[in-house]
Amino acid sequence: MTIRSMFRSRFAKAALVVAGLTGIGFAAPKVAEATGWSESQVAMQLLAVAAEMNLYNAELTDVQINNLTNGYYHTIPLNNLRAGQTDVLMGVCDGDCADMDMSLYDDAGNMVDRDVAPDAYPIVDVNPRWTGDFSLRVSMPDCRANYCSYGVGLFE
Repeated sequence: MTIRSMFRSRFAKAALVVAGLTGIGFAAPKVAEATGWSESQVAMQLLAVAAEMNLYNAELTDVQINNLTNGYYHTIPLNNLRAGQTDVLMGVCDGDCADMDMSLYDDAGNMVDRDVAPDAYPIVDVNPRWTGDFSLRVSMPDCRANYCSYGVGLFE
């Protein structure tokens, strides 16, 4: 069983619970520079995922929060992923996002893993054979607003 399959349903449920909690004024601790409502919603979802992952001895080591417009993508550099260490990248997005995808590439441009399922909580896991630089392409195929906020957490 992969990490992706283990967390798919639990991750979705945690994200929905946190989205509901933020709707009733639950105060969001600062995960990153969450400057607006949708960024705070994303930060809270990442905290819920971090709490769940901690049960499996996985630590949240990096967070990226940004905005994307429907049909566009961002590339996030992941410097110095270590050989032999399993890393999990989990994505979340705000309530206006219906689909978010992630693809991981090595330094030669080869796709290592991807999650393009039609959902708003992509999960990419990797166990690099070598220590090196990778890049994560985050795309937003279905954003129902002018822009959607998203977050990616790196768990080691």
